[in-house]
Amino acid sequence: SVICISNIRIVGTAYDINILANARQEGIKAAYKMPVSIAGGYAFDFENGGCLYIAAEHFFALKEYNILMPRNDYFIRPDTGDINKGSTTQLKMKDAHKAVTNFAMVLSVPVKKNVMGFLSARTDFNYSDDKVFRDDEGYLPNIGSWDIYHFQMGVNVKKRKFNLRAGVLTSYGHTKNQEQSVNFDNPNEGNFLLGDTGKTSTTHFTIGAMFSYIYNL
Repeated sequence: SVICISNIRIVGTAYDINILANARQEGIKAAYKMPVSIAGGYAFDFENGGCLYIAAEHFFALKEYNILMPRNDYFIRPDTGDINKGSTTQLKMKDAHKAVTNFAMVLSVPVKKNVMGFLSARTDFNYSDDKVFRDDEGYLPNIGSWDIYHFQMGVNVKKRKFNLRAGVLTSYGHTKNQEQSVNFDNPNEGNFLLGDTGKTSTTHFTIGAMFSYIYNL
């Protein structure tokens, strides 16, 4: 990781700031943790051959931990004067999960002989929450904290030797509280490199085509 700041002047003073932070550590093991979860579901069968599937899964909270923790070594250069070891804590990667519950529902209905139509929806609620972190040092693995909703629709053609499935899938998410990493709407000497950051609106939308072919031996 490299951080370089050159010729930044503090407002109201005659001092310029020049910092070079350069570190590379190899052989650091990554440790990922997954929260404990419980899930359940139920299927309702209709007389016409259709079915309604409902499922839910609850993920318990996970306390803050370090995915990557660098060794305690010099990071800010030069490594003289008041610069101490331990500044590498800024390079750690940390994670934490808040408790969430996700839901899924699928409806399948016969369209005609050997053709089944289906419609599904599921939630992908985000586990990220800035309030669960103890401090601001380090990097976070997630790039977003908004909830996403997924939808699918299509048909499945079933024959004696194969299944052919085709459909369309979409995903949508929106938040008005996405934290900005930088904001250069009003750059000046007083806000240095990051500008005046705050919260902004973010929208996630994807659409795709689904096609699968399964051959029965």
